[in-house]
Amino acid sequence: MNTASFSLEDDVESFAGPKGPLTATGHAWHDPRTLEVTFAPQSSGGAYRMVIGPGILDDSGMPMDVDRDSAPGELPDDRYEATFAIRGPRIAGHAPSGSLVAPVDAIRLSFTQPVDQLSFSVSDDIVSFTGPGGPVAATGYQWLDPGTLEVTFDRQVAIGDYQMVLGPGILDLHGNPLDQDRDLVLGEATGDQYLATFTMRPPRIVSHTPSGNVIGTAGPLRLRFSGAMDQTSFSPADDVVSFIGPAGPVAVTGYRWVDARTLEVDYDQPRIEGTYRMVIGPQILDLGGNALDRDGDLVPGEPVDDLYSTSYSFGLSGTLTQDTTWTAEHGVIVVGSIWVPAGRTLVIEPGTILKFRPGGFLDIKGTLDIRGTAAEPVTLTSYRDDTVGGDTNGDGTVTRPVAGDWEGLRFDGPNSRGTIDHADIRYAAKAVFGAAEGAKVQLRASTLRYGGYGVYVYTPLVEIEAENTLIANNAYIGLFARADSRHVFRNSTIVGNGFQGSGWTPDGFPSPPGAGIHLGAANLTLENSIVAFNANGLDHSTNPEPPLLTIRNSDFLNPAGQEIIWDPIAWWPQPRLDRDGNMIADPLFVDRAVGNYELKAGSPAIDSGRGIHAPASDLLGRPRYDDQGVSNLGNGFPVYVDLGAYERQQDSAAADLAVTYVSNPRPEFVSPGDTFTVQWTVTNVGLVDFAEDWMDTIYLSDDPYLGDDQAVATVERAGPLISGESYTVTHDITVPVTSGPKYVLVQTNAGGAMHEAVDKNNLGVARKVLGVDLPVVDPENPVTGTL
Repeated sequence: MNTASFSLEDDVESFAGPKGPLTATGHAWHDPRTLEVTFAPQSSGGAYRMVIGPGILDDSGMPMDVDRDSAPGELPDDRYEATFAIRGPRIAGHAPSGSLVAPVDAIRLSFTQPVDQLSFSVSDDIVSFTGPGGPVAATGYQWLDPGTLEVTFDRQVAIGDYQMVLGPGILDLHGNPLDQDRDLVLGEATGDQYLATFTMRPPRIVSHTPSGNVIGTAGPLRLRFSGAMDQTSFSPADDVVSFIGPAGPVAVTGYRWVDARTLEVDYDQPRIEGTYRMVIGPQILDLGGNALDRDGDLVPGEPVDDLYSTSYSFGLSGTLTQDTTWTAEHGVIVVGSIWVPAGRTLVIEPGTILKFRPGGFLDIKGTLDIRGTAAEPVTLTSYRDDTVGGDTNGDGTVTRPVAGDWEGLRFDGPNSRGTIDHADIRYAAKAVFGAAEGAKVQLRASTLRYGGYGVYVYTPLVEIEAENTLIANNAYIGLFARADSRHVFRNSTIVGNGFQGSGWTPDGFPSPPGAGIHLGAANLTLENSIVAFNANGLDHSTNPEPPLLTIRNSDFLNPAGQEIIWDPIAWWPQPRLDRDGNMIADPLFVDRAVGNYELKAGSPAIDSGRGIHAPASDLLGRPRYDDQGVSNLGNGFPVYVDLGAYERQQDSAAADLAVTYVSNPRPEFVSPGDTFTVQWTVTNVGLVDFAEDWMDTIYLSDDPYLGDDQAVATVERAGPLISGESYTVTHDITVPVTSGPKYVLVQTNAGGAMHEAVDKNNLGVARKVLGVDLPVVDPENPVTGTL
């Protein structure tokens, strides 16, 4: 800028503060672009405004163009307004605030900056102070520091709301009053008042430990209260209403107050797995004499509503010494590491929830029998999983479950046996791990998800048989089958696996990719299954030996990678997905994003399975269902079966042509070579347009049923026929060489050009028969003969 072009007299149009006009006293250019205008020091709270220009010139003599409209020097458009504010003091907060337990005898007020301590007085600045019983008198005050004021009053214990109103006349060190509403207008009588509120509530028990599930010794029961308590008000005889464990009453042996808010109760330590529950009465009092108010309705001491119930479950770890059954009545069972030795059986009943601590597992050398049902599955999951059984580890949302939180089910002996019915296994490193030769596992209607591997076998002679099994969203591999292990998977859905690689690196080979299935030299039969939306479909790389592989009536679609990865040095043939009932097609899941892998209407997986050996029901326990809206591509014996773990339970919308009218032939008596006329109507009674071209065929038949009958005419029709629409055809037909009474049959879509919901209504029959080469009977001249 041209520094000589500026002067205070000419270029400072105005300058004002909260108390009126101000005078600029000097200026200095720090550099050609930076101008400093000086004035007397200001301390009054409020808004300040200086208007400058536009006559300040640049080096070319051009005045200011503040509004950037290329017309410099305009008045008032090109004047510049410089504004700033000096904030007044405020009360930033107070304590106590919110809800608290009695008693209270002071309130502290914190200011945003040091204040003039002499500017405060109780009589002038406390506008009002009220409690649930009416006005409360402030009895004194003290300044704890230049920014903190404490106002004292008589000890308050009454339950309810308290409010202190302070006026704006408390000043800062420059004499500025409060500006609570921050509008730069200081000291407003009502707008700048401060409201200090708190609520006195009856005491509550806010937490207890142990809670959730415990392995080993539980320790004393510790109760934490919401405020300081009258320690003389508690006695076990009066206040412990009940204490029950799985074997009956538990004896309280003592108690102690750790501090004014924490009570510990001693008792006989449990040795039986299950849930322990102590009920505490409401007559433990705070220092104001208020009883407990568990339900928070501000009516303390209610004999039923204000009882407090503690509970925890005693968990398990170690080796089973006898056959054992776990049931849902045990509550959520927290498991460390359990060994089921040879000759022992662990039975898990419907509805049972097991949560495994980090690194936990079930090691089965004996027998595991999981007996879930479709209505009450058995859940085996991470200790951090709050979506089932609640917040067992008691940390809210601080921790979340991840793949590999626990090890899984390890079948680790030559006589290991597992029957897993309707189990939901989550977040395991290896949900089902066949670890010893001779181990055998049957999976039925179960889900293996969110872990590292669904099924993992790298040991020969392990046998895994699975049906109606969902293996979903595992980090590495859905089904990992190597060595000479044997696997049969029917009606299973393997989806969303392998997006974090394979999780292992074999000796002498690079790490293979993640996939729905990784196959080594194992024996695998995959039937009626869906392998879809995995990182890859089936990976058979890094293996020098051939597998024994059968894939039939299965659907692959894995757009993120390859359907089949085959070892390039393998001399054995790669499996085909274009025959044996297999396909590469989108299975049309209902909503893959939220884990709904049921089939949408029109899915190519519907009715495409082999009925032989297929399970009679699906993962949810529903029966097989023949969808009338899709073509039956499976064999249908003994029933039609969908691919995957879920059976669609309703018909897909489809077209449906019906012959709704066939006229009587005209004339009714003819000879070979004559012509007769017939008219018919066809209606699309389905929910979908009939899109293809098709043919209507007319037959003469000895009976009203279509069999090996003579076609006498064909009429071609061009699609589409819109849902609900009809057409009518009138056609002349030449009689072939034949004789006797003939039924006139009309069949629409005779060649099956497009699948229909129903085929039986494709045939229509005239009500009267056509007489061919029969004498006409004249009542005036009767004749005799045999018809």
